[in-house]
Amino acid sequence: AEPGGICVSAKVRDELRGKGAHVFDEMGEVELKNIANPVRVFRIVNGVAPAPVGPALSLPDKPSIAVLPFTNMSGDPEQQYFSDGITEDIINELSRSRALFVIARNSSFQYRDKAVDVRRVARDLGVRYVVEGSVRKMGGRIRITAQLIDAVPGNHLWSERFDRRIEDLFDVQDELTQTVVATVVGRLEDAEIRMASNRRTDSLPAYDCLLRGIQQLRGFGMENNRRARELFEQAVSLDPQYAMAHAYLALSLLVENNYGAASDAIKQRALEVTMTAVRLDPRESRCHTFLGQIHRFRDEYDLAITHLENGVALNPNDVVGIVHLSAAFGVSGRAEEGIELARRAIRLDPYVKFAWGTLAFCLYAVRRYEEALAANRKLGHELSPWMMARESACLAQLGRLDEARAKAAEVLRRKPGFSVRAEMPHYRYPADAEHLREGLLKAGLPE
Repeated sequence: AEPGGICVSAKVRDELRGKGAHVFDEMGEVELKNIANPVRVFRIVNGVAPAPVGPALSLPDKPSIAVLPFTNMSGDPEQQYFSDGITEDIINELSRSRALFVIARNSSFQYRDKAVDVRRVARDLGVRYVVEGSVRKMGGRIRITAQLIDAVPGNHLWSERFDRRIEDLFDVQDELTQTVVATVVGRLEDAEIRMASNRRTDSLPAYDCLLRGIQQLRGFGMENNRRARELFEQAVSLDPQYAMAHAYLALSLLVENNYGAASDAIKQRALEVTMTAVRLDPRESRCHTFLGQIHRFRDEYDLAITHLENGVALNPNDVVGIVHLSAAFGVSGRAEEGIELARRAIRLDPYVKFAWGTLAFCLYAVRRYEEALAANRKLGHELSPWMMARESACLAQLGRLDEARAKAAEVLRRKPGFSVRAEMPHYRYPADAEHLREGLLKAGLPE
């Protein structure tokens, strides 16, 4: 072990599993004094787990699972994107199975680099099963260790170490996801996972560009987005048939538009690139989800809902797709359906923030102002000016005008140029737009 570190045998690891805040990394077989045969040794990785999110959640009516972030054991922090990407791919592939309830990436990644008690994970996230592991990238080889735990009793159901050439990475991912599904659901032929595995790229450089691009995209800055776009462009040039590279390239174009920096030509290209992604892989949920987002941005409501519904049908555990469909319903006169979807997203991702905002948006649309106010306040203290404005509209509609005007004043302090006309979302029906506009003006925000 490293100075101050602790290593234990496989037997001790199994006894400790689930009984405390321990994460284990396999170190291989080691020869020890006075012991004839090599001993399989595990290093204890220390950290601090996130705080519980609230009361224990009830288990869903089908096998429920969380995939914790795989530990980066490469000794190079720059390789974090790679282990994160592998974890996210495993989550996405498991999510395709209609037989599973899969916790979303956002909640699982609350536990990255933290020591956790798997029973606490089960309580916080409302799941029975937990997958955890590590990734070590060494030149042309990769070692992935994975464990599947029944978190209720803390039993170790399955573990495996994959020590392969890096060219075999996709085969390892397929084997891992199919084994997990078979173990927790039973020996079944999971067509969704099997069909998806046939449509990935064969180009590891293209896959690497995609993972690094996704990492940049999550930086949420214009420069991050520019670098992400360059990496997605590179992935497309390396493999023009790689649907996910096209899809994320389109998303980076959409994000650029959200920053107000895109020309009409870029908006059109985003649409064309996403349509290419759907054509290349019509069974990839994110291709439909991103295309639906672009259609909604273009006020093409029926097309937006069609593709967002397709995305959710292909991946019923995809929180991003569910929330965007909820928002599309909210601006299309179907807010009650939007409320149901937003609540579903929150159950899939107990740590989610943006789903609460969409829920508040839909609740306001059906005039449930108290509930909308409560949902909006779940977003915490770091509200954007628009979210604060929405809160002021709820207060105004409830007749709490002093509070509404105080909140509106706070909006204007944060964004002096705020105007209702510039900030209003687009609605399918003018009456819905007028309802929100009325609340904002009543709160004292300028036209």
